[in-house]
Amino acid sequence: MRTQSVTLGSATFSAWMPMDSAKAVFGVGIGVTITPAAVLTYGVQHTFDDPYKRVNPISITRSGTTVTVNQTDHGLSVGDFVHVEGANTGPTDVFDGNFTVAAITDANNFTYTVSSAGATTALGTAMITTLRVRPNSILGSSSANGDTNYAFTVRAVRLNVSAWTSGKVTMTVNQGSGT
Repeated sequence: MRTQSVTLGSATFSAWMPMDSAKAVFGVGIGVTITPAAVLTYGVQHTFDDPYKRVNPISITRSGTTVTVNQTDHGLSVGDFVHVEGANTGPTDVFDGNFTVAAITDANNFTYTVSSAGATTALGTAMITTLRVRPNSILGSSSANGDTNYAFTVRAVRLNVSAWTSGKVTMTVNQGSGT
């Protein structure tokens, strides 16, 4: 994997950076740098789940700003990641995109929040990717420059800015070249 970098300048999360989890020798180095006088809190997060795995949930519905997904044995927790595609029935619909799990109703239902617009029922052909999100043990929540590594296999990493007033933060990821 080539070296990858991402810079954030607001309270948001970056796209996931998939890792080559098939390497015989797995090692990932991460460095995080914030701009001088930045006022922000960030965290490095990882997942053990496959960021390319897409499934077709039984149903996706919306009531107000709450979208409910019915997916058998989803295994998610509040704060986990959801990517939905192909669910919108029209140009003003809000089902598709990247979201954070807002609530767990039961083992087969969870919710995420959207703006209240468009259809109340998604297309039945929608695909969804769900990733259980875990904080890095060293850089789970920080407001200073830092570095960490993964000697154990993770499937993807991302940068999450949880609080932001000013400045930018850059995460650089380098996966070793072991075979």
